[in-house]
Amino acid sequence: MDNTKKPVFIYSQALEKYSYPPDSMFDTRRAAKTRELLISLGLLEGKCGRESAPVPATKSELKNFHTAKYLEALQQAAIGKITPEARSMGLGTMVISLHENGKTLWPGTGFENETGDGPGKGFTVNVPLPIGICDAAYIEVFTEIVIPLIKAYDPDIFVLQAGMDALAADPLAHLELTNNAHAEIIDRLLRFNKPLLATGGGGYHFDNTVRGWALAWKIMCGLGDESDIAFGMGGVMLQSTEWSGGLRDRVLPMDEQHCEAVETAIRATIRSLTRNVFKYHGI
Repeated sequence: MDNTKKPVFIYSQALEKYSYPPDSMFDTRRAAKTRELLISLGLLEGKCGRESAPVPATKSELKNFHTAKYLEALQQAAIGKITPEARSMGLGTMVISLHENGKTLWPGTGFENETGDGPGKGFTVNVPLPIGICDAAYIEVFTEIVIPLIKAYDPDIFVLQAGMDALAADPLAHLELTNNAHAEIIDRLLRFNKPLLATGGGGYHFDNTVRGWALAWKIMCGLGDESDIAFGMGGVMLQSTEWSGGLRDRVLPMDEQHCEAVETAIRATIRSLTRNVFKYHGI
């Protein structure tokens, strides 16, 4: 891999001082454990990326890239005061969210008709997913909704929240993905040859989240095709990290009747979004 395109793992021990109460499902040790796993597998430094400590940008540095109006809107969003003007601006981005349907999971929002306001109309794209969606259906939605929007919008950069709460066995969400779906999506985003900033997110099964993030990093290193004994026992199949075959999850068996019900639901979502969102982007 060209050294200029190696990914950078942003990490500092200072980040470890932040935590949630012991009874919280959100375990902040996940990032440190992911780093530990990557080091043990030889996936930091060397042939796969490098590590760098984060440095806060100064206000003057930010002004080199953004207008004062944009920075003010960002600051308002950060403290929870999103004004109508900031919301209408869309903050210069398109936000696409694939998530469990709000009818079955808190906070009960994120439906297809929530598409932004004013000049930002059509730049918020919510893709609610039915309970038990599997890899194939998830990739189908990504292919038919996300890919056309990316091509039409032509972003300068991707910001990917790599939440792992969509994995099977997550104690909070109710989807049935394996981390192979996440790997496929990251690989397809990288094919656009644009900068990619990946962050953590949800994921409340500790071990599965750590392996999912480690696999995501490996894909970003361009090592997705290397031998991983990809379908070893473990991962979401056994709800543990006692796997014998690497980072990838084993493909899960699916009930045919359930898959048909999922397919019906996602086709309805795809029709709604292509009808009500694509028009804003000339698709």
